[in-house]
Amino acid sequence: MGTTLKSWLAAVGLATGISGSVVGQTPPSPMPPAAAPTSITLPALPDTTTPPVGTPTLEAPPGNLLPTTPMTEAGSMSSPLLSSAVASDCPVLGPNQTGWVNYTTLLLWFQPARSPFNLVNVNTPGRPARVGLDGEQELGMFIVPRFSGGYWINRDKTVAVSLDGFISEDRSSVVSVAGTARNNLTLSRPFIDALTGDRTELLVANNDPSRGPVGIEGRVAQTTVARFAGAGAHLRRNQVYDSSQRFDVFFGFRYYDLSESLTLTQSTQVPRGGLITVANQPIAAGSTLIIQDRSFTRNQFWGAELGSHWEYKFGRGFFSFTPRVALGSIHQVTQLHGETSTTGPTTIEPVRGGLLAAGRGPENGNLGRFVTNRFGAATDMNTAVGFNITDCVRCSVGYQFFYLNNVARPGNQFDQTVNTRVVPVSSAFGSVSGPKAPNVTFDREGFYAHGASILFEASY
Repeated sequence: MGTTLKSWLAAVGLATGISGSVVGQTPPSPMPPAAAPTSITLPALPDTTTPPVGTPTLEAPPGNLLPTTPMTEAGSMSSPLLSSAVASDCPVLGPNQTGWVNYTTLLLWFQPARSPFNLVNVNTPGRPARVGLDGEQELGMFIVPRFSGGYWINRDKTVAVSLDGFISEDRSSVVSVAGTARNNLTLSRPFIDALTGDRTELLVANNDPSRGPVGIEGRVAQTTVARFAGAGAHLRRNQVYDSSQRFDVFFGFRYYDLSESLTLTQSTQVPRGGLITVANQPIAAGSTLIIQDRSFTRNQFWGAELGSHWEYKFGRGFFSFTPRVALGSIHQVTQLHGETSTTGPTTIEPVRGGLLAAGRGPENGNLGRFVTNRFGAATDMNTAVGFNITDCVRCSVGYQFFYLNNVARPGNQFDQTVNTRVVPVSSAFGSVSGPKAPNVTFDREGFYAHGASILFEASY
């Protein structure tokens, strides 16, 4: 018991000394040496390097190669690298290309313009009269270049903007009819006398004794000129795009410009003994009397257009149908011009007024420029069959049809009723009494152009 107590006190003293030296305190005065303490055996700690038999071994998880990123509200990773990878795997809903351009050659035939009444009658003695000129004239085939293109503005290639435009050549045609002693024809220009209400005529050439002095030779030439142009801008939406078909709808702006003119030029040889006056001036025999009537019209359509494009695919081939309908305003300009002159022994300066285009101005005739605005509708339809040469180049051939309603056409603007007092070759020329005639009719009709289309398209 005594030995154990001494050993415990010695251990306490050693611990106190060590503690004091650690915290920087002055160590206590040395104590006399004590007897050696009895050794204390501590229990052995378990060896953690080798797990006991039967204990499962846990492997450390591998290091995370990606940085830890928070989850978004939608539950996807917010890492930019991961977002790009996911986006690139999403399929494009529309066409794979970014945009397209195409060139189309249109081979068009225009609806001929005509007058509501005969412009020139042809008579042969002993035979019924027939129509010489009626204002109708075929202009032949117009070669019309058309350009269009577009660009898909969103990632899914479902929304695009597009532009298109075309313009035809100014195409003209001249047809004439002549009356001479050799062909024994009599030419006359029929009209209604506004002073009497009777049907009468102005002789161009005469080989019929019952109509007056024979041997008058003359000719009437009818000249027709036309031009057609258009342009548009649209916002396009792709609705269906797969391996078998494609369907787009589009809405936008449409412009059409139709210009036409009809000119009648009469030339008559003044015979001996025939009394012809121009603005009350006698014309000597052998002179040539020239009377010209011209009607010019321009129709400018401005409106909103709705359309669609449907395409059916079979292998590398395809069939397409593209209808468009536009509603808007047609700005219409009509100009009527007439003049009378002579050449030869008696030459006079041109006098204002012809036969169907006459008067001293809008107040007592139809000469001048007239402007109106009317509601109108326009249609543009194309159907085609084509072939994909490559994934980005294609071609097609098809049928094209344009239609505009409610347009002014030149032949319809002539008035058949004429006050002869405003006609320069009339003996009563110079007076402004009587009814206002001729007038601008402002008659309207439809216009169409149709033909073949040849398209080449490249996408990128």
